[in-house]
Amino acid sequence: MSNLMLDVDQAGELKAAFRRAEWTNGLIKQLCESNLLIDLKKVLEGVAEIVVKSVLSVLKSVAIEAVAEKKTADCFTNKKRYAHRDADLDKLLPEVQAAQSAVKITAHQLARGAEFVEMVQGLFGTTETNIAALSRLAIEAGQVFTLTQIEVLIERQEAGEDAGLRIDGRGDNFFLVVNKERGVSVVRASRGNRMWYVYLDSLEDDSLWLAGSRFFSRNPLSF
Repeated sequence: MSNLMLDVDQAGELKAAFRRAEWTNGLIKQLCESNLLIDLKKVLEGVAEIVVKSVLSVLKSVAIEAVAEKKTADCFTNKKRYAHRDADLDKLLPEVQAAQSAVKITAHQLARGAEFVEMVQGLFGTTETNIAALSRLAIEAGQVFTLTQIEVLIERQEAGEDAGLRIDGRGDNFFLVVNKERGVSVVRASRGNRMWYVYLDSLEDDSLWLAGSRFFSRNPLSF
């Protein structure tokens, strides 16, 4: 057994590291009482590696038909279907939703509560945190939707098909869309009391969304 001694500087470095990671005294106590430090030593010595489970798990894929060009102001306007339509859809998104070819869409389920940035990271397998870089990646990889495509999924779900949408009110459905600044925003669609509620959120939003919610991608990835 080694005679480990920490000098004042090393003790200070450890304390600073724990503070940066927002550890509590209780968590540090659990760490010291577990075998995690033994495993971490193996990682640092290069004889083991850490495998991080993605926040996303593939649920199902569906093919949707081609959609025609449509004005943004005309999307989600059916009062019998939509109880709420976020005014920011018109303020922050392009005035016209471009026509799209038929495409396969995949629904991913959140394995745990997660922020939007974590969802995009999970999709691409990256640790990138810069919003502009993540937006560019999503656009270049063809992972952005039009509002008309989201409408198609909702209509098919309401017609009795399982299109992969969460409809029990216990989670949301998330879609990346291009905004007027050529960045990426997130359309959040949820169903409650047999009606739909559609919101537009910033990719920077740090809210923690419920496990079991759905995040959608277009397949195959084009890079």
